Amino acid sequence: MLIFGEDPLNVKENEKYFNGLEFLLVCDAYHTDTTDEADVVLPAANHIEQSGTYTRCDNKVQRAVS
Repeated sequence: MLIFGEDPLNVKENEKYFNGLEFLLVCDAYHTDTTDEADVVLPAANHIEQSGTYTRCDNKVQRAVS
């Protein structure tokens, strides 16, 4: 299973989906319950560490500079 930037194991009821899982790869910028259970964790850059633009939910483009 591949998980990017989410923490499904933060919710106890989601543990059933991970029973018997052969391999778990997590890509995240933060240490979470899911990264604790991962076989491999790849570091991700958060919004402060990246340059570019972001489109907000109100469709306005916001520039980010690191």
